[in-house]
This record gives sequence, C-alpha cells and structure tokens, in this order.
Amino acid sequence: GNDKYYDDNAWLVLNFAEAYQLTGDPKFIRRAYDTLTFVMSGWDDVLGGGIWWHEQHKDNSKNTCINAPAAVGCLTLAKYRPDRRERMITRAKETVEWTRRTLQADDGLYMDNIKADTRRINRVTLTYNSALMIRAELMLHEATGEESYLTEAKRIAASVGKLCHRGTHVYRDATRWSHLMIEADLELHRKLGDAEALKRAKASATAYYERWK
Repeated sequence: GNDKYYDDNAWLVLNFAEAYQLTGDPKFIRRAYDTLTFVMSGWDDVLGGGIWWHEQHKDNSKNTCINAPAAVGCLTLAKYRPDRRERMITRAKETVEWTRRTLQADDGLYMDNIKADTRRINRVTLTYNSALMIRAELMLHEATGEESYLTEAKRIAASVGKLCHRGTHVYRDATRWSHLMIEADLELHRKLGDAEALKRAKASATAYYERWK
C-alpha cells in the first residue's frame, strides 16, 4: 500500500540473481523475474520513455539510478530464460538508449534525474549511475556483438577519473554508492584489460577498508 521505489526493486533483481547463482535455488530466480516485472511496469511514454523513480511518481522524476540497473537486470535474467531472451535484450536496449539520450553528460558520465513537468535535469554525477551504465553497455556488447556498446562503455570509463578525489584513484562518493563503481571497474578490467580501472578498484577498496577499520 505504501509508495515503492522502482530502483530499490531493481537492486533486488540483481541480488536475487546473485543468490540463484550461488545456491542454484529456483525460488530466487523466480523472485527475480517477478520483481523485474514490477520494475519494468514503471516505464511509460512520459518524456519519451524511461522508468519512474517511484511508483506514485514522488519527486516527479525519472532517474538514471532506476533505468541503469533495470537494464542490467534484464540482461542478467535473459541468460536464464531462452524463451524470453530476445524480448529482455530489446527492453534493455530501449532503456539504455533512453537513458543515454536523456541523462548522459557531454563527457560520457551520467547525470542523476530529469523532472517530468519542467524537464529540468539534476546534473550531479554520482558514481553508481555511471557504474551501472558501464555494466549495461558491456552486457549489451556481450549479448549482441555490436561494437557500438563497447565503444560507449569505453567512453564512459575514460571520464570516470573525474569521480575520484583529486590526485588519487579513490572515489569521492559514499561507499554505499561507489562500491558499485568498483564492481564496474572490475568488469572493465576482466573484459578489456583496463589497467586504470583496476587501479581505481584497488585504491578505493583499500581506502574504504582503512576508513572502516
């Protein structure tokens, strides 16, 4: 009965998929699909597409932080249901293309949100927004073989250093956001051999652990 965040549910899709990968328990993958169905129900034609931040349109915005993980969720679950694979890849493409068109800054990084009534864009660039778009682009390249997605992932990655404290490889955001960029950096290193990405992942993880201790 209460208002629901579409983005919180999108994170749960990824968590349920990880739980399934680790345990093989089919209840987790069923829950992942059910949750993704709810997440994608947040898409409509306002602003030419995109998923709302809240079910009840609180803040009247569509945000990168819901559209990017929704695309990653579609691409993750596409691997487990051959009968749904093409449809889920198509939904991921649509979501990525809308987010690029609407919320990508000139340097490749991703801005936070757009207001539906005024079309005003909140231009703050948080780590997790660009992180999930990097992952979505890499996964679309893997799923389709289209080089344009790989090119786009590299373009975002080339600007990621701007999200670090000056003169370091440590991300400036709170750990609750920037740990997702560390995951994206590790994907960049695994798939592209990106040495700078690995430096950022190591430096940030080390700094956060020292801070926690």
